[in-house]
Amino acid sequence: MLEDPRIARMAKTLAHYSLGVQPGWTVTIEAGTAAIPLVQAVYEEVLQVGGHPFVLLDAPGVKDLLLRNGSDDQLTFTDPYRRMMVEASDAILRIKSEENTRDANNIDPSRQALLQKGLQPISAGYMKRIEEGRPHCLTLFPTNAYAQDAEMSLGEFEDFVFHACLLDTDADPAEQWKQVSREQQRIVDWLAGKKTVHVQ
Repeated sequence: MLEDPRIARMAKTLAHYSLGVQPGWTVTIEAGTAAIPLVQAVYEEVLQVGGHPFVLLDAPGVKDLLLRNGSDDQLTFTDPYRRMMVEASDAILRIKSEENTRDANNIDPSRQALLQKGLQPISAGYMKRIEEGRPHCLTLFPTNAYAQDAEMSLGEFEDFVFHACLLDTDADPAEQWKQVSREQQRIVDWLAGKKTVHVQ
C-alpha cells in the first residue's frame, strides 16, 4: 500500500514548524498504534534534524483492561515513566489516534474518575510545559473511529483533516500557517481597545 504523501508533509510541518526541533533535543512521540505511519515519518524528520526521538505507543485495549480489572490503587497510580517523559523531554508530540472512541461507554464513571486522579499529575505536567512555552504539540491522526463519529468514510475524514491542516496543496504548510498567524494578529491588533464591533 502506498503511503499518503500528506503524511510526510504533516510530519515535516510538525517537526520543523510546530515543535521547532533542534539538534540534540530529546523528542517524545506519543501515539496509538493506528498512527504508526505518522509516528515513523516524524521519527525520521527528528533524526534528520539531529534530535533524539523516542516513541511511546499506547496499545489498543490496555486502558480498557485497567478500567475494568484494576484495583482502586492501580487506577489512581501515576505512571512514573510517562511523568518523567513529560518533565524531561525537550519537545513532545501527542498524536490522538483512537481506534475506538466508545470503549469506556459502559464503564462505571467512578472508576473513570479514579483513573483521571492518577493521570492528574501528568496532565498538570503538560499544562506546566504549555505555561512555560516549552515545545508541545497535540494533533490528530485520522482513524476509522473518528471517521465514524463524524459520520464520514475514512477517506472523507482523511481529506477533511489534511485539508484543515493545510497539507493538501503544493504550497509549504509552514508558510501557510505563518500567514494564518499574521492574519490573526492583524485582527487582534485591530480589535485592541475596541469595546464594541458591529458586523453586517
